[in-house]
Amino acid sequence: MYGEPDWTTPSTPGAGTTVESGAAEQFSQTVASQNTGLSPTEAKQDNANCAQVLLSILNFAICGLMAFLASEAILTLNWSGGAAVFDISTFFVAIYMITFALLLLAYEIMWWKTIDSVNFLLRKNFGFLYGIRGKGFYIIFVAFLCLGLEADDQLEILMYTTGAFWLLSGILHIFVYFWRPHLVDTYQAPTKGLSKTGGDSDII
Repeated sequence: MYGEPDWTTPSTPGAGTTVESGAAEQFSQTVASQNTGLSPTEAKQDNANCAQVLLSILNFAICGLMAFLASEAILTLNWSGGAAVFDISTFFVAIYMITFALLLLAYEIMWWKTIDSVNFLLRKNFGFLYGIRGKGFYIIFVAFLCLGLEADDQLEILMYTTGAFWLLSGILHIFVYFWRPHLVDTYQAPTKGLSKTGGDSDII
């Protein structure tokens, strides 16, 4: 007479969750569009662009930190406990650290302002930097190289700090790529200068 209670009627699993999730996403996009004066699609694109810019700025920062650490390590090679000591392994590790930092720095500069010849050489020889996932694994690799530096007590804190920031940056790239892909779906690697061999398809 009063109808059956709701719990006696089978419902589609996850239906309520889908509607709620969709409503939440629509609401967040609507709020973003109201605050910025953009359409929901444009607001989503704007958020993705901001995330990509922040990742690039973070990479600039860790490159500077790495260069500072490696330079300090080289400058302290000849002075240890008041005696002249030269550690050849530390010297080469520091040189590698500077080289790898400059490589990442060069790519980030190309992302902001492309130089055709430089971009062509980077893409031809270091194509793994031209994707979020490849760049993330590269940053993680350099982080462990940094932690392998045999620095004295004065540089130990700087060494671990630099390694930690590089490692966190690499993990952040991987996290965004796999778990927040909508933030990097529109990521565009620099392509100027690649027409020398017919375009992107010739250089992987």
